[in-house]
Amino acid sequence: MNLSNHLLCAAARKKTLTYIGNTPKTSNETIYTFTGASIGTAAGDRRVIASITASGGASGTTIDTVTIGGVTATLSTSRFNGTMSAIHAIALVPTGTTADIVVTHSGAKSRCTVGVYSVTGLTASAFYADDAAYGTDGTDPMAISISSLIGGYVIANRETTDNTSATWTTLTERWDTPIESGAATTTGASLLCTGTTTTGSLSFSAGVGSGSCVSI
Repeated sequence: MNLSNHLLCAAARKKTLTYIGNTPKTSNETIYTFTGASIGTAAGDRRVIASITASGGASGTTIDTVTIGGVTATLSTSRFNGTMSAIHAIALVPTGTTADIVVTHSGAKSRCTVGVYSVTGLTASAFYADDAAYGTDGTDPMAISISSLIGGYVIANRETTDNTSATWTTLTERWDTPIESGAATTTGASLLCTGTTTTGSLSFSAGVGSGSCVSI
């Protein structure tokens, strides 16, 4: 399977994106709370992006709300495939170096992971573009076309219900983490758009997956 991100760039003001880290949890809950998550250096225009994947539990569930430091986040397009779901959330959180990130699903999930990015230079808590895709066993459907501003970034994630590692091309891998032996693997990556048409791809072995991709 592969995930192709075709990045068409236009002018933008300077932004800085920093990957902070990721945390998986396997507590079989509808509401996952990531207490005291690191969110980077405080700044007046700092926005926090939560790159979220989940799997297991009820089939067809969605990620309905996300709060970061008590602030209700703007959500990207949500994609679910069977028990797997993937989304990105963004909120203005100018103070503090840690925050509670609360992810509310429409039904109980066996596991949930949050990857955290800090970004400055944005004028609003919104994504420039977003898309989502899913894959099914033995097929190759995870194609995404997404536009990004010059000097902007593309952020993507994916969860699969097997333990296959992801291979990112062009995008820089930020994590690739097995969750519970034989159960699932979550992965995330990002890319700075420098002004040329670029292709990024995510490929992994045949299996079921769900992914989300956004640009800022």
